[in-house]
Amino acid sequence: MDRALRFIVLGAFGALVLSGFQCASADVTTARNAMKKKDWEGAKVALDRAIATDSNSQEALIMLGEVNARRNDVPGMVQAYRKAQASPNITKAQSNEVSLRLYNAWIGEYNEAIKSYNDAGASGDRTKYVATIERLKTASAIKPEFPEQLALLGSAQEAYGDTSGAIGTYTTWWNAESAGFDVASSKGVTLGMKRSDLLKAMGTPLQMKADTMTDLAIVHKDRFDVGGRDFLVFSALEPGTDDAAVEGWTYAPPSSLSEGEQWRSRTISLAPLKALAFFAYQRDNNEEALAWCDRVAKAKPLDNDLTPLRTELYARMGKSDEAMANLKTEIERNPANTGNRIQYAGMLMNQERFDDAIAQYDAVLKAEPNNETALFNMAAVYKNRAVKAQMAERAKQQADRKYQPDESYMKDLGTSADYFVKLRQNFKYRDDLTVLEQLANIYEVRREKGRVKEIIMELEALREKYANDRKYYQIMEGVYARNGMEDKAKEMEQKLGTMK
Repeated sequence: MDRALRFIVLGAFGALVLSGFQCASADVTTARNAMKKKDWEGAKVALDRAIATDSNSQEALIMLGEVNARRNDVPGMVQAYRKAQASPNITKAQSNEVSLRLYNAWIGEYNEAIKSYNDAGASGDRTKYVATIERLKTASAIKPEFPEQLALLGSAQEAYGDTSGAIGTYTTWWNAESAGFDVASSKGVTLGMKRSDLLKAMGTPLQMKADTMTDLAIVHKDRFDVGGRDFLVFSALEPGTDDAAVEGWTYAPPSSLSEGEQWRSRTISLAPLKALAFFAYQRDNNEEALAWCDRVAKAKPLDNDLTPLRTELYARMGKSDEAMANLKTEIERNPANTGNRIQYAGMLMNQERFDDAIAQYDAVLKAEPNNETALFNMAAVYKNRAVKAQMAERAKQQADRKYQPDESYMKDLGTSADYFVKLRQNFKYRDDLTVLEQLANIYEVRREKGRVKEIIMELEALREKYANDRKYYQIMEGVYARNGMEDKAKEMEQKLGTMK
């Protein structure tokens, strides 16, 4: 994961009131008095006696969970709370209270893991991922019902260099998430689809909720019934957009979770599937790698991160023409499916069939003028076509020093810049480093000094935002160096040196 992760935006739930207990035993009363005095060790001793007498005392078990939390004994806390939930005497309300206590502990642990992950990435010291890994293992012990910590754990293991551990973790994540992916696929629900299209596919939700997030995004929560089980879909309406986009779902949440936990919004990450695809590719397991690519394509048709890998896999397996023929047939059968066009255009682009790729992306943009993937890739196609023409002209110059190069490719660079500029009108890409880097490079080649200066000023204004991002300093070092700003380039080089 290249960009820093956000902290969990949902705060911990408030203090809980335990209710419905029977008359307390003498040991429980002793423990309660000890807790009032913050004598956690004394409380534990008394509660251990109470549980030895009655192993199903949910009151004593829940109190022991709190005491162990105060003693920083996370395994002891989890064990006590789990035993309380398994007690035949516990009520639904009490079970919910226990689940919420575990949730509060999980939020703290998971947020610390995210902070540790971001710090490790900024430092460039892979040994610092050890702390992240331990935090995430603790979070998993607290809330094994939540799969997203496994996605981050696998990423941390990858960054640390534990490939086999990452593969095992990602596989466990997929085992937990696969049923939800299958349901979404069977219902035509995909990541990134508009909420209006979701409602067309699924019908009227049984229940709807909405939350306003700290970045002013609104998350719509829709609950549907699929075969007698809950299927909750979460769609985010970003500032400046007119329709929410699906970003995650939960299928058949465990009954042990409180209602609030079942409804908590989730963002589904496809990073584990992409990583598994690349791991399989590196082991020459082409069929397996292609299967992971297919799962990504089903879950998010507009995601083209794996298009180059898919193309390579088809080539390895002698199926490139077959794959493209199938996509072309699908496009002819259903011209409105922009996802198929984008995948097909990506394959055309990788084969340097730039004109054909442009025609496909143009068709997408006529149907969806603000399609982010098509805008980005259209910009990339025009730039790649220009680069190829530029290289051909340079080759002619090297062969004949008197040759005057044809710079008509500059027009393609201008068109590429226009698409990048349009993409930046989307709030999500306004400050995107990759887009800004591409624009700086294009304006430099086109010798548009005024625009280069504007991009440099915009990038400089983003320094605080990307203060811990190595990519930012690498980009700035290059931009400064190419534009004769040697002192600033040196400063960026020194900054990168301190981040190793």
